Amino acid sequence: MTPDPTAPSPNTESASGRRARPRWGGIALVALALAAQVIIASVALAEPQAARYGWQMYAAVPYIPPAWATSDGEELPFEPGKVIIHPRIEIDYVSLTRERGCELSGADAIRLELADGSQETMSCR
Repeated sequence: MTPDPTAPSPNTESASGRRARPRWGGIALVALALAAQVIIASVALAEPQAARYGWQMYAAVPYIPPAWATSDGEELPFEPGKVIIHPRIEIDYVSLTRERGCELSGADAIRLELADGSQETMSCR
């Protein structure tokens, strides 16, 4: 079989006179996107985590203080967490119980146990 005399030789330039060059703009864009991915992830991982193995946005759990409502001499448990439809970490349940506990429970007094174990009693009337 004889070689085709019109076919270009693999060692010669193409008919247009140019060899294929890499597209530096595309390569630079891909490198920039990969660098941004690595940098953003590194910054996010360097920040303190809310909880081990937890997703940061919903990893924390609010402190809902134990509370008791006193009405007519009888002390009944009062749960300030039951008043909130969608509990979130940014809600301060201690302040909520202090400010609105009497109104929400209709009691004569509210006894509240704080996180350090101390107790606080608020008179409603």
